[in-house]
Amino acid sequence: MGKNIKTTEDSNEKDFEKRKRKKRKKKLNDEPGDKTRKLRPNYFIGVRINNPQILGKIRAIQNIVVGRETQLSKTIVPFSTSHVTLSVFHLKEKDDLKRACTVFHNSVDQIRNILNNEPPQFTVAGVGNFRHQVMFAQIRDNNGLELLTKTAEYLDNQMSEFRNSEDKAFKPHLTIMKLSKMFGAKRFKIKKISPSLYEDFVETNFGDEIINRIELLSMLKPKQRDGYYHSEAEICIG
Repeated sequence: MGKNIKTTEDSNEKDFEKRKRKKRKKKLNDEPGDKTRKLRPNYFIGVRINNPQILGKIRAIQNIVVGRETQLSKTIVPFSTSHVTLSVFHLKEKDDLKRACTVFHNSVDQIRNILNNEPPQFTVAGVGNFRHQVMFAQIRDNNGLELLTKTAEYLDNQMSEFRNSEDKAFKPHLTIMKLSKMFGAKRFKIKKISPSLYEDFVETNFGDEIINRIELLSMLKPKQRDGYYHSEAEICIG
């Protein structure tokens, strides 16, 4: 049974990656003079979720929700990519990536200072949604969230030259399922992820996560062997 689940997730993820690559090629062919078009983020700074307790509960909820509504199977976010996003931006050229990595590395002292030179801990608890299009695990409002928020605000400021002014404010969360992963006819039939499918999990305490490192990651490059995003640079904490 475990092998079947893994195969299904791998297949869904490969299809999703192919579609993303096609979209990227289309964007490269767009007219360069169209400066009004908002460029979608292709890189982000994030904190990986490693706690097996958190990952296990996320996977269990995904399986139960899909069991209740099978058409949502393609909305599953693979637990191997579980993370909390701190900042997103678009890098056009290799030189942009080099500059972004330099800015990121130059931020190490200030980030460690914000985090008091110790790996902070935050709590993942509760389930929420964004307009019923995204289901996510919440980050509990405590000292860990405060430190995450300060770090995200600092990184947003440092990466301002690469960010779109219309990018949304920091809303820390851990994505479980999202409708944007669905394509084709099914996408138009399913308008939302109904709260009734996960109402018995809204108070779930997933567990605590320790921030040992913060990484600059690519959304589009091939994933690492363990299924996580390609890492361009990292800052180790503590």
